[in-house]
Amino acid sequence: MKNEKKKNYIFIIIGMALVIGAFSLMFITSNYKSNRSGDEASNNSNHLSVNSIKYPKTLFDDSKVHTIDIKVDNKEWGNMVNNAEREEYIACSLVIDGVKVDNVGIRPKGNSSLKQISVMKSENFSFKVEFDHYLNQTFDGLDKLILNNCTQDTTYMKDYLAQHMMNYMGVAAPLSSFVNITLNGKAFGFYLAVEAVEESFCLRNYGNIDGKLYKPDSLAISNFDFAGIGSYKMKNGKPAMDYFMDIMSGEAYKDVDKNTRVDALGDLVSVLLEASKISTDVSGLVYIDDNPESYKTIFDTEVCDAKKDDKKRLINSIKKLNNGEDLANTLDIESVIKYFVVHNFVDNYDGYTSIFSHNYYLYEQNGKLSMVPWITIWHLAALQWMQAVRLLRNSVII
Repeated sequence: MKNEKKKNYIFIIIGMALVIGAFSLMFITSNYKSNRSGDEASNNSNHLSVNSIKYPKTLFDDSKVHTIDIKVDNKEWGNMVNNAEREEYIACSLVIDGVKVDNVGIRPKGNSSLKQISVMKSENFSFKVEFDHYLNQTFDGLDKLILNNCTQDTTYMKDYLAQHMMNYMGVAAPLSSFVNITLNGKAFGFYLAVEAVEESFCLRNYGNIDGKLYKPDSLAISNFDFAGIGSYKMKNGKPAMDYFMDIMSGEAYKDVDKNTRVDALGDLVSVLLEASKISTDVSGLVYIDDNPESYKTIFDTEVCDAKKDDKKRLINSIKKLNNGEDLANTLDIESVIKYFVVHNFVDNYDGYTSIFSHNYYLYEQNGKLSMVPWITIWHLAALQWMQAVRLLRNSVII
C-alpha cells in the first residue's frame, strides 16, 4: 500500500513538472521563433520612424473593441492551420477598423496551446502578424502584432489588466486591446491584440532602435531529465523522491511558521532543475565570467543582432550590477522599481522572480539596463498549489 501511494505521488509530481514546463516553454519557443523570423524577413528598418508611430491611438485605443478581417486564400489558410506546428507564414490582407493592408505575413504561434487547439480540431490559434514580412511596411507604424486567443484565460482579462497596469505605472510594456476577428468576412473569434516587443516597440518607448533587446531564458523542456529524477540524490544525500513526498505531505514545512508563505510547487520544480543540471543563474542576471559563451541563455534568444562589442558591454553591465557598482548608470532604477511593483502586485508566478527567472525582456543601451515585461497567464492567482494537485490527481492515470 505504501509503495502504491509513493508511486502515485511520483506520477503526480512528474505530471506537475511537465505541466509547468510545457506552459513555460509555450512562451519561450514561440517568442524566440517570432523574433528571429522577423529579423530574417526584414533586415533593415528604413520603413520605421518615430513620426510614423500612430498605432497607440488607433489599434490600441482601448475605449472600444476593434475589428480585423483576415482576407486570405482558403486553400492556403487550410494548409496553414492543418500544419500549424510548422509555424510557417502565409500572405494575407488585413482590414483593421476598415483600413486595408496587403501583403501581410501571418502564422500560428504557441506550443502547448497550439497543440491544444489542434486536438480540438479548431482553427482559433494564437497568431503572429508581421506587417513587414514581405514588404517594408507597417500599420500606423506597427511592425509586428500578436493575436492572442486567450484559450488558457477564460476571463480574457489577466494579460490585459497586467499589461495596462505596467503601462499606467510608466513601464515600457506592450500595448493591448480587444478585437473581433472575421475570416474572409465570416465570424472567427474574440482576441486580445498585443504589441510585439520588437523595433516599433523600441521606437515608441525609447525614441530609437539603437539599444539591444534580449529575452533571457534558461528553460527548455528537452533538457529536463524526468527519467533520472527517480534515482537522484540531493546535495544533503537525501533521495529526491523522499523530499518530494515530504513536500506533498507538508512534512518539509513542519518547522516553518504558519504565517510564512511557502512555495511548494517551486520547491518541487527546483529539485527537478537541479537534477537536470539546469541553472537559471544567467537568466537571473547573475555574473558568471567575461566569456560570452557563458551567457548563451541570453544571447541565443536575442531579439537584436548583438555584435562582439554589444555582448562585452552587456556582460560588463551585469558584472557592475552584481557588484553594486555605478548603479545610476548601469540600471534604469525608477523603471525597474515600477516594474517590480506591478510584477509583485499581480503575483506573477512565472516571471523574473520565479524559479525559472524568465518571461521578461532585457533592454540595454549605452550600458544601462531596463526590463520589459512579457506577461503570461501565471498571475492574478492563476496557479494555486492545491488546485494543481487536485487537477493532476484527477487526470493522471496510474
